[in-house]
Order: sequence, then C-alpha cells, then structure tokens
Amino acid sequence: MSLAQNQSGISNEIILSQTNGSTVQASQSPNTSNAPVLRKSHSTLSQAERAQRKRMTDQAYRGRVKLRKELMKSNLETLTGENESLKKENQSLKEANASMNQTLTDQAKEIDQLRSDLLQLKNDHEKQNILLETLSGLLSDPLKLENEKLKEENAILRKNANLNSRIPQLLEENAKLKIENKVLKVQNDALCGKIIADNDMKREQEP
Repeated sequence: MSLAQNQSGISNEIILSQTNGSTVQASQSPNTSNAPVLRKSHSTLSQAERAQRKRMTDQAYRGRVKLRKELMKSNLETLTGENESLKKENQSLKEANASMNQTLTDQAKEIDQLRSDLLQLKNDHEKQNILLETLSGLLSDPLKLENEKLKEENAILRKNANLNSRIPQLLEENAKLKIENKVLKVQNDALCGKIIADNDMKREQEP
C-alpha cells in the first residue's frame, strides 16, 4: 500500500469520526423549544405533538442522510483525485521502464558487437602473428611483444570487468588493437618485401 493510500485511509477515518460525531450531536441536541415534546412518552402526546415529533425525527434523519451524502461525495472526489494521480504515476513508471528496457537492449547489442569485434581482432592478430613468424622468425620483435601484452590485458578486462561500465575502455582497447593491426600489416608487408628482395639478390649473385 502506498503512502498516499495510507493518508487517504487516515483522512477518511477522521472525516467519518467527525461526521458521526456531528450526526449524533445533531440528533441528540434538538432545538430546546422542542425538548418537552421529545421527553414525553408517545402515549401522552397529543396529535399535534406527535406530528411535531415526527417532523423532528424526519428532520434529524434528513440531516444524517445529507451529511452521509456530503461525506460520500467528498470521499469520491478524494478517491478520484488519488486514482488520477496513481494513473499518471503508473504511466510514468511504464514509460520509464520501457525506456530502461530499450536502453538495456541497446547496451546488450553494443556489448555483443564489441565482443564480436574483439574476437575478430584476436583472430586477425593470430593470423598476422603466424605470418610474421613464418616470414621472419622475429619472435622477440618489440611490436609483437607489445601486441601480446595488449591482448592479455584485453582478455583480463573482458573477463573481470563489468562491460556495462567499461564500454569506453573496451572501445579504447579496440582502437589500440586496430592500430597494432595496421602496424603489424605494414611491418609484414615490409618484411615480405625484404625477404623477396633478399631472395632475388641471392639468385642474381649465384653463378
């Protein structure tokens, strides 16, 4: 139960208590001029006094009915206002939840894409490393060591970090790995060219 509903229940109890008290007071405090008529027993009343007592009883009843109607109207107005407020609040919550769900969906798609990019980069690196080892055998090449270090750091980040809060860092890692890929590609091209040139030179020098 919400705070507004609790407050409504308390206010309704107060109104009921006040109204019932007013009703009882009104029924128990008739006009002093009519008090003798009310104190007499029904058998000792004259026809006029009986008619007067009936009018007084009817008047008191109508007063109670009027008070109850006013209370009911007040309660209905209060409930209507609270219902409208709750409807607006519920609609706002639904919209907020829908927006949050959409944001989570977008983040999940972005994370999946980042994972795919990282996997592709890892595969590209492995291919580049195999090619580099085959062509040059430079296992201690500084760029290769730095690339391996970046891969290890990236794997640790992917394993231990919360991807939702580390997306900028993952994007930065992606950018670094892409740069490393470009550097390795340039180096591989240069090494391939050098190996081919060396082979051509050896063939030319052979008798």
